[in-house]
Amino acid sequence: MSTWWEYVRDGMERTGMTKADLARATGIHPSTVSNWDNKQARAESDAAIKVAAAFSDSNPLDALIAAGHVPPEARNTPVAAELGSVSAVDLLAELRRRMRDAP
Repeated sequence: MSTWWEYVRDGMERTGMTKADLARATGIHPSTVSNWDNKQARAESDAAIKVAAAFSDSNPLDALIAAGHVPPEARNTPVAAELGSVSAVDLLAELRRRMRDAP
């Protein structure tokens, strides 16, 4: 499993983005992106989803797992709805519920 910064770095390499490009694309302050690189901060769940959206080929669940908000075994959980039809707010609410109810 990759760390948050490995996930971000790999996505930036795939898309040709710089840290500044990522900050602009997501609305996240550039110093926050630098703090991720320096491992001085962990991404909040909403930031992880914004980063996944900036890497259009990336799954938000992978971002949430890399940021440590969702356990890796969540990849194996069946999804009842088509994820494209679920808002980010609803997705986060469901993930929070599952994390709260996890054994």
